Amino acid sequence: MTTTTEPVCHLLQLPAELRNRIYEDVLSPGVLWLTRNATKRFAIEPRISPQILQTCSRIYNEAKNLIYTDNEVILSIDAHDTFAPVINESRLPQHALEKLQHVTLIVDCTASLKVSLEGVDFTFLEALVSLRTLRLGFVLYRGVYFIEKGFEMDLQHLMVQILLRVPATTHIECHFEEGSIQSEVMNGILKERARIRPRDPDSVYIVSAEKADEAFKSIDPYFRGQMSARTKDVFAEHRSHRTRGFASR
Repeated sequence: MTTTTEPVCHLLQLPAELRNRIYEDVLSPGVLWLTRNATKRFAIEPRISPQILQTCSRIYNEAKNLIYTDNEVILSIDAHDTFAPVINESRLPQHALEKLQHVTLIVDCTASLKVSLEGVDFTFLEALVSLRTLRLGFVLYRGVYFIEKGFEMDLQHLMVQILLRVPATTHIECHFEEGSIQSEVMNGILKERARIRPRDPDSVYIVSAEKADEAFKSIDPYFRGQMSARTKDVFAEHRSHRTRGFASR
């Protein structure tokens, strides 16, 4: 009669403190940017190794929350994309959104369309029930819609829509350290949007930290968190619309 032995996981033979350092090295670079590249629609920079979580159930249970608790996740959204959620469910499903504790949200309002910002679907923010810190950045367009005299109103409206949906206890930051990944991402958006407007590249600009902070402080604290956790399934409406669309074909 032959017997089989389970393969040995050498990682689990290490002391817990050393295992945790390994988990942090492969899962927690500190900042994660959800982006896309030439080969992947959904890419993460810098690269991490979530495959380690598939090694065994014990490693999964020990390390599963590090991605969500030890990293600041950068999300850049198109404020004029009114035909779909600004965050794709395939990229960040609800169970992942509910665990995120630190987020940078860069709102790109540079589409030269006469589209009201009231149509922006910020529902996904209602799922950020564990959020502790939120860093906000805005890239705007001085065009037909974003006339200068309406700048403060537009920015304040965006702020209110965001603050309504995140927990009232969330710490809000509007400052980006020079040279940080967050700053580089926002500058990258600015350069790309300016590139496609060669005749008027200065029409696209980043809202200064001072202006953003001024808009934030002008908002009545009453609004904060009023819609947090309101929607149990933040992608349900879009899923329903998509299903009805296929059914009608």
